[in-house]
Amino acid sequence: MVAAVSEVAPDSYDAAIECVGHAELVQACQPALRAQGRLVISGACAEPTTIEPITALLKELTIRYSVAYRPDEFVEVISAFSDGRIDPISMIGPTFGLDRIADAFDAVRSGQVRGRVLVTR
Repeated sequence: MVAAVSEVAPDSYDAAIECVGHAELVQACQPALRAQGRLVISGACAEPTTIEPITALLKELTIRYSVAYRPDEFVEVISAFSDGRIDPISMIGPTFGLDRIADAFDAVRSGQVRGRVLVTR
């Protein structure tokens, strides 16, 4: 896992999963993929997202959208968290109480949030 898009070298990955919902991340994934790579988009972008046709064509990329997870995928992710293959800390952003839910949405809309927002009771 990388901390910033700027750290990704071209043709570095066989697959990329954009699960944040930022158009610029979808765009950054294409050059990062090797030939015949796979881009999975599961984040919901609020704005139009550009897929660069010439890059996708020349690299023969597979671009797939996904909105749901299978139960075995939850088991696999939980296992990866518990055995240390994936450190979820870098995915966690700010925490807001339920009484500040409007502030949480404002923070996400403004782009101030890095990682996922947690809402607690």
